[in-house]
Amino acid sequence: MKSIFVLFGINSIAYNVASAFQDSNYLVYTAMPKGANRMFNYSKYFKKVKRSRFRWDDERFLEDLIHFLEQQDFTQKILTFLTNDQALHFWMQNEKKLSKYLSIQNKDIGLFYNKHRFFNAIKGQSFSPKTWASGDTKTFPCIVKPAYKDFKNKFYKNLGAKIKILNKEADLNLLKDFHFDELIFQEVIDFDPGKEFSYWAYRNPQGEIDSFVAQHLNKYPNKTGRVSHTKLIDNTSIKRIGESIMSQLNYIGIGDIQFVLDKKTNSYKVIEMNPRLWCSHELLLMNGINLLKKCAADYYKLETTLLPTKGNGQEWFSSLYSIKHNRPLSYNTEFHSLDSDNLMTKILIWWYLRVKYLYYSIRRF
Repeated sequence: MKSIFVLFGINSIAYNVASAFQDSNYLVYTAMPKGANRMFNYSKYFKKVKRSRFRWDDERFLEDLIHFLEQQDFTQKILTFLTNDQALHFWMQNEKKLSKYLSIQNKDIGLFYNKHRFFNAIKGQSFSPKTWASGDTKTFPCIVKPAYKDFKNKFYKNLGAKIKILNKEADLNLLKDFHFDELIFQEVIDFDPGKEFSYWAYRNPQGEIDSFVAQHLNKYPNKTGRVSHTKLIDNTSIKRIGESIMSQLNYIGIGDIQFVLDKKTNSYKVIEMNPRLWCSHELLLMNGINLLKKCAADYYKLETTLLPTKGNGQEWFSSLYSIKHNRPLSYNTEFHSLDSDNLMTKILIWWYLRVKYLYYSIRRF
């Protein structure tokens, strides 16, 4: 029996990953730092959970995790999926120690973790936006965003947004608390709401690619925010560009490349790449597409099956969007990943989640 490790098991993406292996012979493990949502103690998809007494930015958390891994009966390095930016940062900081026990498929994760390296690697191509480092001469207006995300998500906490538009040189004063290598500057690309897309793909070590395109139909609080409604579509242009990038940079594993349709040039531009799982990944499972199992089968050299070439029409809504637009939480990873023999416990958990999302919907919408 083979094993999967989820780093970290603290969000719905992690439970989505674990649920992808529920009807298979894989054992799924995870680690939770201090402060993780205790409701997920009821998860039925994890074989074993390490709940640490320390936060992930505490050196003792790493020691705790290593001790946990040493106690497991692993016969080889365990395929590992990263579920958020903190997990990605944690891996980059501690790869040497973690790689004794765990393995991610892409061996040069830093090329995709650091936006300076990634955009420099695709520089000059028609789908690449104009990009500047902190010390370069810039054209205003421009946008600024973090070159990478640390444990504390410093950019968002300081500026209250994922990106910031700078209209004039004086606006650079907003960034005085940042070191020059923490930021990346790019041209402003004008695009209509609903004209942002994700290229989701798995590229195996032999260079074969399974890919799908999703359209972001709604985002919160605006088109530069978090995706809240998405669906799979056919788009050969985005697929062609995405496959070109993955092949050119020799990306191995599951990844997400985000595009927008530039109104000025009517062409697709790359705005982001995530070398990890993403929040709306469950849309693939809803449509009968299990990239995770195929990835695991390749890693462990097991027999795998062909994936569907397209979905079955299911659309994905975030829980906050569902409540705001009066849509039922009929597909909610958090609820479906919970387990208890006591029906009353299930009911209480269900209402806990509804009240939590209602609170955030009132607060944030």
